[in-house]
Amino acid sequence: MPLPKNKKKVNNRFNFRPTYPTDKFESGLNYEYLNILQGLKFQPITFLEIGVAEGGSLNFFADYFEHPDTKIVGIDRYAPQVANPNFRKNCDFHICDQNDSVKLKEIADQYGVFDVILDDGAHFKKETENCFEILFPYLKPGGYYLIEDWTAELIGKEYAGMIDLMMSIIKKNIGVNTKEFNLKMGDRCSYLALRKRFS
Repeated sequence: MPLPKNKKKVNNRFNFRPTYPTDKFESGLNYEYLNILQGLKFQPITFLEIGVAEGGSLNFFADYFEHPDTKIVGIDRYAPQVANPNFRKNCDFHICDQNDSVKLKEIADQYGVFDVILDDGAHFKKETENCFEILFPYLKPGGYYLIEDWTAELIGKEYAGMIDLMMSIIKKNIGVNTKEFNLKMGDRCSYLALRKRFS
């Protein structure tokens, strides 16, 4: 069916859920994350997302987690990437490069411990590893650390090392810092989910 003459076709990857400009719905990642995180829906949590692009997923998570004391924090390297600055009242945004260990620590110190950390940043080995090393200690016992798109290496050599990094993170932490992990590679999405052990 053709579009009405006065309507323009939107040709970008963020048109699946216009309320929340993010590709996490098209890829199926949001449905995966909500399955993992549904027990936190009504809890007062602190949620950190690394790499917010247009900011749609920040607002989605701000709407999904319903406790009035929930805090949603986003960081991205470039402020111009945020085309949707109208964040919900419980969202904070910081400009921060994933390799800036000092700034990452400052942000983590500001918010204390996180219940969820979601890395949807550059998907490069160095940046992903740096964020994990700096931020995992700031994850609350029982909290979730999620690394998105670890299979990027399969589509571009600039992402080389991501698969080995996931294996290394699992080997170093399973039985020591975590008893639960899920490594998923699907048709359109991939992620690693680690749950920090309680003791």
